[in-house]
Amino acid sequence: MEGTQFLIRIEEEEWNRNYRPDKANPHRLLTGWTDELYEEYYKMKGRCMLHFLKHNLKEDKKYAAYFRGYAGCTFSDCPAKYTFVIREIPGKGPIKVEAM
Repeated sequence: MEGTQFLIRIEEEEWNRNYRPDKANPHRLLTGWTDELYEEYYKMKGRCMLHFLKHNLKEDKKYAAYFRGYAGCTFSDCPAKYTFVIREIPGKGPIKVEAM
């Protein structure tokens, strides 16, 4: 639901296999990243069927988060909307995804 905040951790190996930026289009994550992130969300919250609307990926992180993705619940009677944020460029170790 809106107002709920939680943290999703993605292991480095999983990031490299399922999420990392696409080599052909470095401003987009790999095809299928929405399915992977939804699985992580569902393990923690499991309330909504999410539809990812858009995402932004910034290599120059000077003024913005590295990644910001937006999703909404597909159930017509549910107003839930989520923003998923990765503040730092992924490096070694787990990647922290803030969900709000």
